[in-house]
Amino acid sequence: MTAIEEATTADSVKLYRRLLAYAWPYKWIFFVAVVGMTILSATSASFAALMKPLFDQGLVARDPQTIKLIPPFVIGLFFVRALGNFLSQYGLSWIGRRVTFDLRQAMFAHTMYLPAEYFDANPSGGLISKLIFDVEQIAGAVTAAVTTLVRDGLTMIALAAWMSYLNWKLTLLFAVLTPLSSWVLAVMNRRFRKTSSAIQLSMGDISRSLHEAIGGQRIVKAFGAQAGEIAAFRRVNERNRKETTRKSAISAIGISTLQMVAACALALVIYAAFLFGDISAGDFASFISAMTLMMAPGKNLAKVNEIVQTGLAAAASVFGLLDQARESDAGSARPGRVRGSVEYRHVNFRYPLGEAPALHNVSFVIEPGQTVALVGASGSGKT
Repeated sequence: MTAIEEATTADSVKLYRRLLAYAWPYKWIFFVAVVGMTILSATSASFAALMKPLFDQGLVARDPQTIKLIPPFVIGLFFVRALGNFLSQYGLSWIGRRVTFDLRQAMFAHTMYLPAEYFDANPSGGLISKLIFDVEQIAGAVTAAVTTLVRDGLTMIALAAWMSYLNWKLTLLFAVLTPLSSWVLAVMNRRFRKTSSAIQLSMGDISRSLHEAIGGQRIVKAFGAQAGEIAAFRRVNERNRKETTRKSAISAIGISTLQMVAACALALVIYAAFLFGDISAGDFASFISAMTLMMAPGKNLAKVNEIVQTGLAAAASVFGLLDQARESDAGSARPGRVRGSVEYRHVNFRYPLGEAPALHNVSFVIEPGQTVALVGASGSGKT
């Protein structure tokens, strides 16, 4: 791992820990959700284990007691699974919406105290996009990602433990291709983070373009500039489409590659079991069922990288706003009684992103009771 990759990983961990701090107040709801996910994982392994008596005692030996017990066991197993699914899904969804609410409220409150220079340098469309779009992406990193990591991670551990119990040699053979899967995930990780950041920037451009065109629709009509605004919106909209499509392509290629790796491992295990394995029909059916059941969690765990990287890119955007210094209010002068006149002497001003000064050597006096109008084009420095 290079120094740049190590720094990026450290930043991601730090960012994710800061993000999870917003979910910590709801840890008891999270505990209930984890209980539900544990139930789901246990039922997956139990279903694979059920294949052993189903084949050995049921289909091969035709044991009447086993045949009688298996149907109610299956019904009970799926009832417990439904309960675990409700606890996990509803619990984490509730936490996700609370985190979204808290972050959005904190962002808006902080925005109210930012200095005017920040708004001059950052178009309002980009700020609106942060409050509406970016913060929604974070919910997935907190809920969907955690759900997948815990639920599917526990499921794969339970299934791997059962496979090792059945035949540790075949399990070891199945794990041979794990390093290749890790390399594919590392490549996807870098691509997702970069693409997710580009998508968020494009959403900010779309919001800005919409805000300017709709807010200034009278001026657009007055100058007959509809075609220009439509062309400008098409450019930012097209950029968003390309980045979103690129992200989908990375996900599709990565997931398909991982599925091919899993399929090769499955084929290798089946071949080894037929050629060298001393395994009963029930053990073989249970082992293959466990391997097959691992594929869906494995796919979800591979895809969770996309969710996490999207959430981290959004979190960087959100925390970048929250880390902006508030407007300084260190004034201590107490003028007492004032005369009421306002005077500007040789005032110069340039916007942070402006190439030329908006005001240069401006001087004037407004006496009490006098009305003065400042007239000029947009961006000329009237404010």
